[in-house]
Amino acid sequence: MNENRPKIEQRVTHQLLLALLLLSVALLQTALAPSLWRFRVDWVLLMVVSWTLLHGLVPGLRWAFYGGVSLDLLGALPVGSHLLALLLCVSAVALLMEPLDHDQPLLVLATLLLAALLYGFTLMLVLHLTGHTLPLYQYSLVVVIPTAIINTIAALPTFALLRWLDRRGRPVVATELL
Repeated sequence: MNENRPKIEQRVTHQLLLALLLLSVALLQTALAPSLWRFRVDWVLLMVVSWTLLHGLVPGLRWAFYGGVSLDLLGALPVGSHLLALLLCVSAVALLMEPLDHDQPLLVLATLLLAALLYGFTLMLVLHLTGHTLPLYQYSLVVVIPTAIINTIAALPTFALLRWLDRRGRPVVATELL
């Protein structure tokens, strides 16, 4: 048996804590967070995309699943819409950012802006396809693009905080030889 692998109880506990964390952030986003000029910051999106940038596709998909289900349970949009939008964002971010340097702030900022736009347009498309009458052009100019800009402004501190917490939790390994 591999002694380095965590026991099943530890892995299950870790996943439950992760699900509770994202449920708490979804609750904060949907009910408690103040709005900026009638726009809310999509904190779950920012956390999920930031974690994908830090750890890659599979951990990002796990975070997207937990965050999407949490938002779908708490939100007013059709069930599965947040899950679909987050899974698309994570897949696109992982595909685009895999060969690139993740420590470049402008690249991270551009990626988070693109993810916020993809998220907003996906939710808009889901609303349109489920029978809600939306003037697509006006909705994208008045809701999707300003929300994506606000999300991008909040993205850098969110990414920096998650990166700091992630690095703080890992032991530092020396890579240079004397």
